[in-house]
Amino acid sequence: KNADIIIVNSMNNTNKELWVKFRNKKFTEENVVELLMKTYSIPEEIAKRDALVWIDSLKQCKAIL
Repeated sequence: KNADIIIVNSMNNTNKELWVKFRNKKFTEENVVELLMKTYSIPEEIAKRDALVWIDSLKQCKAIL
């Protein structure tokens, strides 16, 4: 639980929303892309780029493997 607080405090609003939506769940890059496109009405290529950045940041802080 403390890890959740540290991770959320270091994120912007979009990152926080993604973390709340997907934490403690299995998810794919495609799940994140779909949510970003639906929520923010952005093109797939931008959503994919942002999803990869978000997933990579979670891997770097060891929030996901």
